[in-house]
Amino acid sequence: MPVTGNCGGVLSLISATDVISESQVIGATLATVKIDTTLTNALPILIFNDASQVSVPSSVTIPAVTNMVRFSIGAINNGDVDGNRSTTITVRADGWTPASASLKITDDDTPTHRTIGGNLVGQLPADVYWVTASLTIQVGQKLTIAPSSTLLFTAGTGLTYDLR
Repeated sequence: MPVTGNCGGVLSLISATDVISESQVIGATLATVKIDTTLTNALPILIFNDASQVSVPSSVTIPAVTNMVRFSIGAINNGDVDGNRSTTITVRADGWTPASASLKITDDDTPTHRTIGGNLVGQLPADVYWVTASLTIQVGQKLTIAPSSTLLFTAGTGLTYDLR
């Protein structure tokens, strides 16, 4: 039976996989936010994460008369030889108990072959980088590229600065 309004309860967050490759900047995996009831009103969900590790939307909405919503997770391909790393994604909604899921991100870089792509922030030290997916610098973010760096773009890739 649908619940009128957003009365609260427990959120759950499930990722289709718990390991993704740094090279998977778009659609590395899907995550599902579920609630334990069906609502008559839509429920806005806020998503929190370390933006230097993965790319996710800042929010999603569980539509009315349903109990779940899915969203895509992409890795941040940072060009660093930093080994495998972990990150946590947390979802929250007013009046609901938050939920979290952890992801392991496997590094695809070596000292002689560095790849970058996707949403990127921070600094790129002087080196040669292969751009394997289009680079995007989000609103309010900054990417500093060392003057002696070389970016080698594969076919169909580019660099976009989001001015929204």
